[in-house]
Amino acid sequence: MKKYLIQLTIAFTILVQYSIAQTLVINEISQGNFGQEYVEFVVIGDTLCTDDIPCLDLRKVIFDDNNGWSGTEGVSTGAMRFANTPLWSCIPQGTIIVVYNSLDKNPLISGIDSLLNDGNSRLILPSNSNFFESAITSPSGLPFANPTYPADQLWVSGGDWSTVSMNDASDAFQLPLTTGVNPTHSVSWGGANLNPMVYFPGTTAGKVLSMKNIANNSFINRANWSLGTVGVDETPGIPNSVENERYIRSVSRDFGTLQMLGNNFSVSDESCLSLCDGSASSIPQNGASGYKYIWSTGDSTQSISDLCPGDYSVIITDKYKCIFNDTVNIKEGTTPGSSSFDDPVIVKTTDPVQDYNPVVSSGKWSASCGTCIDTNTGFFDPAVSGEGFFTICHITGVGACADTTCKTQQVRNCDPESTYEFVQICEGLSHPVFGTNVGTTGVYSKMFTSQGGCDSTSVIEIQVVECDEGPAKDFGYELPNVFTPNGDGTNDRFILDPKYATITNAYVVSRWGQNVYAYSKSNIYWDGFDQKTGTRLEEGVYFYNIEYKDLKGQTKVIKGFVTLAE
Repeated sequence: MKKYLIQLTIAFTILVQYSIAQTLVINEISQGNFGQEYVEFVVIGDTLCTDDIPCLDLRKVIFDDNNGWSGTEGVSTGAMRFANTPLWSCIPQGTIIVVYNSLDKNPLISGIDSLLNDGNSRLILPSNSNFFESAITSPSGLPFANPTYPADQLWVSGGDWSTVSMNDASDAFQLPLTTGVNPTHSVSWGGANLNPMVYFPGTTAGKVLSMKNIANNSFINRANWSLGTVGVDETPGIPNSVENERYIRSVSRDFGTLQMLGNNFSVSDESCLSLCDGSASSIPQNGASGYKYIWSTGDSTQSISDLCPGDYSVIITDKYKCIFNDTVNIKEGTTPGSSSFDDPVIVKTTDPVQDYNPVVSSGKWSASCGTCIDTNTGFFDPAVSGEGFFTICHITGVGACADTTCKTQQVRNCDPESTYEFVQICEGLSHPVFGTNVGTTGVYSKMFTSQGGCDSTSVIEIQVVECDEGPAKDFGYELPNVFTPNGDGTNDRFILDPKYATITNAYVVSRWGQNVYAYSKSNIYWDGFDQKTGTRLEEGVYFYNIEYKDLKGQTKVIKGFVTLAE
C-alpha cells in the first residue's frame, strides 16, 4: 500500500466513565489497502437520561497525524481542521464522523453524508470537502508540547489528506482543541511512542485500529482497543462492536431506536384482609442493564414482598446512572371467610334432614359419607348416610382467605343388642357386676346404649361353687397320661379345657426340648402333630407345662408328662 504519513490529534478532556462534557474522540483508524485510509470520530459526553441532546462546537478544531508530540517519526507536513461553517457549530452527542482519503476512497465507505437531520447520527465526508480546512505548515519544533499552529489566515478551504496521511511503520493520530493545547486523545503505533495514550507496538500495515469498549467506556484505556484486519474488521460509519454500539446509544437519542429508561410493575395485591402478603417487582424498560433499586421500604432488591395495602415507590438506576422514579399501589385484600356452623346432634337413620345453620350461608359442604350432604345447602340426610360417625366440613372464601370448619356427625339405628356372661366363683369370694362386687349366685342385667346409639341389655350370671384343692378340681377332669391320635374317635387328643380355671400359658415339649405345641384360646388341644411343621410326631413321652389361675385368682403351675401311642 502507499506509505502515507498519518497522525491525527484529537483535543478533548476525557472522563468517559464519569461525568464529562461533550468532546470528540477517535473511534476507528484504518490503514486501508493502498491509500484507502480513513479516520472515524465520535462525539461523546454524559449518558443521556432526558430527551435534551447536548452538542459540541467543532468549528476550527484541529486534527493531525503525529505533530511531534508522539515523537519525531511519521510526521506529515501540515494539518486539517473542521471549517468555520454552521454544520460544525452544534454536533449532537453520539454523532459518528468519518473522514476519508478523497484520492483513494475505501470501498466499504458509503456515499457522502453531510446531513445532521437524516436520523442516522453520522457524517461521512471526503478529505477535500469544503467542510474542512487545511494548512501546509506544521506546528513549530519537534518534538514539543503545547504546539503552535498557523494563524487563521493560513488555513485554506478544502482539506488535504496528505497533511494527515498515515505511515504504516510509525505514526499517530491526535486531536488537539486549538493552538497551545496538547492532544487529549492520541492513538499511536511503532516508533511514535512518546506520551502514549493508546499505543500499539509494531507496524499497522493492512490493519484497522478500533475502539471496542471491551473493558469499559474509557477511550484512553488500551484494553478497550483492538487491532483488526483491513477489509474484514473495518466498520466505517457504524459502531465497532456490540459494546461500542451500546455506549454510543447511551449518549445519543438519534442513533438507532434507543428509548428513555422506564418501568413496569409485576404486582400481587393483598390476598386477604390484614394479611399483608402483597408483592411488587420492578421490570425496567429500556436503559442499560445493570440496574439498581432503592424502594421506599429500604429494600435494594428488584422485588419486595410481605406488603400491606398502600403505595410503594422505587428509584431505578441503570448502568449509565440514568434514574427513573415509579410508584405502585398494593390494593386491600378481600374479607376472610367464616365457615362456622352448629354442633351436630346425635340422630337416627329415621330422623329428618339436618340443617346446621352456618354463620355464612355461602360456601361449599362436604361429608365423608359422600352424597349424604347437599354440597350447596349443607342439608344432611341420615337416611342416606346410614349408621356411623361422619366428618362434615364447611369451607368459605378462596385462597388465603379460605376458612374451613369440620365436625363429627353421629348417626345411630335402633336394633337392640344384648350380651351374656357366665361366671363361677368360689364360696366366700366376689365378682364385679356393673360396678358392684357380687358374691351370691344369681342373674344380673342392665340396660345400656350401644356404640351405634341403640338400647342394649347386658346379662351377667354368677354361680357360686365349692372349691376343693388340686388341678383335677380346678380343671374339672384328670389330665390323661397317654393318648392315641389314631383317628378312632377315642382318646385322640390331649385336651386343655379347664372348667374352673383360666389357662394363661401352656406348652408341650419333646424329650429333646423341642416345643411341639403351644396353647391358645382358639387351639385348646394337641393332636400329636408338630404345631410348627405340621408333621406327625413319633410315639414316646412328651412333657407339658401349664400355668393357670383358679377360681380364687391364684396362679398355679402343673408340670407332667403324657405318652403319645398308637
